[in-house]
Amino acid sequence: MARWQRWALAVLLGTAVFAAAWWFCEAALDKSSGDAIGIAAIPSAMAAMVAAWWAGLSSPADRDRAARTFWVRRILTVNRAELDQVFAVAPRLPLVLLGRPDVASFGKTGFAAREFADVGAAFDGAGRAMLLLGAGGGGKSTLLTELCVRLCEAEQDRDGPVVPVVVTPGTWTGGRLENWLPGAVADSYPGLSPAVARKWVAARAVVLLVDALEDAGARKADFLKALDKFLGAGACPVVVACREEDFEGLDAPAAIGLAVQVRTPSRDEAVAYLRALGNPAADSVVAVSEKDSQWWSMVREPLMLGAIATLAAIAPTKPLRLARHKDRRRQVLNLYVDALIARGGRPPGATGDDDARRWLAWLAAWMSAHSAREFHVDRVPASWLPAVLAPRDNANLVNRASRALTGAALGVLVGGVVVTANAAALRSLPQLVLHSFVVLFATYHNLRVNHLVPGEPIRLTWRVRGRWPVALGITGLLVYTGSVLLAAAQGTSPVSVPVVATTGAVLVYATPVVLALTVRSVAESNRARTAPGVRLRRSLVNAWRAALLIGVPVTAVRFALTAPVAGLEYAVVFCLPLAVLNIGSSWLVFGGMPVLQYHLLFRKMARQGRGPRHYVEFLRWAVENRLLRPAGSAVRFPHREIQRHLQLTWRG
Repeated sequence: MARWQRWALAVLLGTAVFAAAWWFCEAALDKSSGDAIGIAAIPSAMAAMVAAWWAGLSSPADRDRAARTFWVRRILTVNRAELDQVFAVAPRLPLVLLGRPDVASFGKTGFAAREFADVGAAFDGAGRAMLLLGAGGGGKSTLLTELCVRLCEAEQDRDGPVVPVVVTPGTWTGGRLENWLPGAVADSYPGLSPAVARKWVAARAVVLLVDALEDAGARKADFLKALDKFLGAGACPVVVACREEDFEGLDAPAAIGLAVQVRTPSRDEAVAYLRALGNPAADSVVAVSEKDSQWWSMVREPLMLGAIATLAAIAPTKPLRLARHKDRRRQVLNLYVDALIARGGRPPGATGDDDARRWLAWLAAWMSAHSAREFHVDRVPASWLPAVLAPRDNANLVNRASRALTGAALGVLVGGVVVTANAAALRSLPQLVLHSFVVLFATYHNLRVNHLVPGEPIRLTWRVRGRWPVALGITGLLVYTGSVLLAAAQGTSPVSVPVVATTGAVLVYATPVVLALTVRSVAESNRARTAPGVRLRRSLVNAWRAALLIGVPVTAVRFALTAPVAGLEYAVVFCLPLAVLNIGSSWLVFGGMPVLQYHLLFRKMARQGRGPRHYVEFLRWAVENRLLRPAGSAVRFPHREIQRHLQLTWRG
């Protein structure tokens, strides 16, 4: 049934319900017309809401088409913004693609010797299955982004669009591509559910744009075999981009019928590009003699042309004069990084530009040492922890948190005795010590089990083991306690009110203890579909929510049950220390402990000169100033050459 038909039927049913209710009120209940209309309006309104909900339902196919259309437009916006950022300072450099008949089979395409001035034309000529090769810094990633924009523009107005997605194989660890790809797509586009991406992958409703095959490292050949099986099981448009030297000895999947290589611009093309900038800085580069082959070999690379164009845009009247040095490449990259740092202003926590360079250099050195192309700040790798934090640091943090809870509870206990001016209330001290010990033990056990696991990242995600039985059990106990208390208050229960209140207080007190023993923190892959740093902030929010929604109500109910039976002074002295323990335990267990671990980690990094204490804000600053770029829920350096250059400047 079409949606308009459901809406028409819903209107008819709503009208029929109203008419029937009106007639019943007038005929059976002998109401006046005015009263009948008022009474009939209630069931009619409820029927109208149900009918509107039913009429608004769409079929799974409709929802899938709507989701695809939404994400095509969303990805189009993201990639346009990325291109705008790339070309905001350095204008676009026209690149030519050359056919490589020695790499892939051209039986289907017939374009072995053809040149393409447009990546979209090459993709269509390849039968929408292409291998893109090029040198480091040759512009492959930018071409993939341009292709993604063009494909999104073509798909956004179609009834059943396919979704172009750019993924990198750095996180692939083996197995079937169908198992890895949904998570990789969700990681690349925050907000996209892996379940939705899994449906698209199964239906081959994606255009798969694989950037930087070399990020798979020693698994490149295995990744290509898995891709070959994936394409053999169902046709899917695909582009695989890889450095030319890293593709040597590998076989392209059988479905790929065309391989193209990004041609390095000639000297004349580089000169024309620089002269089009129209400023003295670019002219100083052009003025270098063409006999200086080392200079022009470097300048012709798209990465270097972009760096020089950026330098010329930042300081257009300052000539770019480089001394005759065997490593002019390093000099250009030094100037480029320094210019971006200076343009962005001082980063958070830095005392000068050297701090920012040193922090970036350490991040680049760590990523290179661990063959990492992307860095998830919300999933700090396990290898960071021994490099920055000694095992005893985490253990001491857990012990300090437990001691802080105990000290705060003792302080509140003494304060309660002073405020009530009644030392007799301390008769509850043995019972208070017992209850406090149980809460502290459950909290300490939770922290040690979940946050002192060697070899794992800091755990930001938590789950409740057996959450439904636990929730039902707690709810049942609360309902039972309330009903028995009400019966005792009315004198219909053989159990006295003090006994019921005391029993209810103990059951309520047990709630945070049960939760502390059932909550299990996990180190999941970063599929929270969030931007960098969001999961860390969310963990802090969850901690405060748990403290307010669990710790505070439990304490309030405990106080309400205790005060009428034992007196106000006793309730104050007894419940305030437990309030500190309940609220503190809920805060630590439901997200506060990993926040403290991150705080300790960033503070240690700052002491060692590896980063500021506000590391997330520093990464955000680096992204805004193009020193890093976002990659879904991670950050990465804008180019491997820049990462390698910064890595070499790290001196420990």
